[in-house]
Amino acid sequence: MKKGRTKRIILGCTLPLFLGSFLFVTWRVAQSYFIDGEDLLRFDRDLPILLGILQSILGYIFVILVGALYALPVSGIQSIATSFLLEYVINPKIKNNLITLLICGSLGLISGILADWIIHERSLIPIAALTGVIVGKILRDSYNRSPETES
Repeated sequence: MKKGRTKRIILGCTLPLFLGSFLFVTWRVAQSYFIDGEDLLRFDRDLPILLGILQSILGYIFVILVGALYALPVSGIQSIATSFLLEYVINPKIKNNLITLLICGSLGLISGILADWIIHERSLIPIAALTGVIVGKILRDSYNRSPETES
């Protein structure tokens, strides 16, 4: 297996978990702050302000990492299947970048519907579709830049 292909497959298997977790946690924090009026990123007022901000940021990163681990059994298989499908079928066969991104977004949408069916969280559907488009764009650009794809 070529080096660029291996890199894209590994990236395609792992990036959706972390990006989806980041988008989901960001959505939840924004929703709680702007809609529910709660401040999930509050910090200990007894600490100096910079330490309090650092505490909030580290907590945010920790929640994203835990979210990615939690997403592994729910979305890991879909990420692996989509990564191989994109690398061996979609990228070599489809030359139009827009169609490729639409396919990636659709696969992300299907993954979000399956995740909603498993854990009953409706906000995962658009987040998974957006994650599919973003990861698809990153992998498609990497595929187009790789020397092994030039004819």
